[in-house]
Amino acid sequence: MPFHISDVRAIVQLARSAGQLILKIRAEHLSGSAAYGLQQKDDGSPVTAADLASQEHILEGLEQLGLQHPVVAEECDNNPEMTSTSGYYLIDPLDGTRAFVDGGDEFTVNIGFVRHGKPAMGVLHSPVLGDTYYTDGKAAYYLTADGQESLIKARSPKSEGVDVIVNRTEDWSGRLKNYLAGHQVLSMNQQSSARKLGLIAHGQYDMYPRFGPTYEWDIAAGDAILRAAGGSVKTMDGEDLAYGKPTYKNPPFIARGRV
Repeated sequence: MPFHISDVRAIVQLARSAGQLILKIRAEHLSGSAAYGLQQKDDGSPVTAADLASQEHILEGLEQLGLQHPVVAEECDNNPEMTSTSGYYLIDPLDGTRAFVDGGDEFTVNIGFVRHGKPAMGVLHSPVLGDTYYTDGKAAYYLTADGQESLIKARSPKSEGVDVIVNRTEDWSGRLKNYLAGHQVLSMNQQSSARKLGLIAHGQYDMYPRFGPTYEWDIAAGDAILRAAGGSVKTMDGEDLAYGKPTYKNPPFIARGRV
C-alpha cells in the first residue's frame, strides 16, 4: 500500500522536530554546556550525540504515529534480512555529520521508505535552513521554513550544457574529473549531505555525479523525491540504483533531472 500524503506530512513534522533537537544539541555544544560526544565508527566516519538523539527521536516518533515498519538506520545494528520484507525504512538521522561537527550548515535529516527494492517515500529536512523536500511516491513537494508548500519538478538541461552539484569530499583528480570532461559544464557547486538530490528535484541543478562512498540510508529519501520529480538516480551501467544490498553500500551513481 502506498503512503497516504497525510502520513508523509506527519513524517515531515517528525523530521523537522528531529532537526530542532539537533540544533539544540549544537547550541549546547557551542555554549560549552555539553559536548558532542564525538566518536569514530569502524568505517572511520564520525558519530555524535546528535546523531543518536535524532535517531531515537525518529524511531519513537514513527511508533507513536502508528507507522511501524522494519527499520534500517545508520546508527543501528542492522539485520540484512529486513530488506527482504515488502517495505522498510532507511533512515539517516543526521546526514553530513562531518559538516555538522565542523560548524557547517549543510546537514539533513533523511527518512526514506523502500518497497520491493525501490524508494517509495522520502523526507529530506535541512535543520538550519528549516526547509524540507518530500514525496509520497506520486509527487514531489517543497516546504519552506514558514510552512509554504509547493509541488516541484526536475528540469531538463539547457542545450548549451549542464549545471552540476557535487559532494565536498569528492576526489577531483580521478573519476569525477574524467566523467565531467565528457560534458559541457556551465556551473559547478559543492555541498554536503543528500540535500543535493532535493536541489535537483527542485530544478536548480541538472546532475550530481557521485564516485565516493555512500550507503543506502544516505540516498533513499532523496532518490524517492527525485524520481517523483521526474529525475533519476542510476549506476554507471544505466540501471536504477537498487536497494537491499547485503552491505547497504552503493556503487558510484549519477543523479539527474529530466533527460
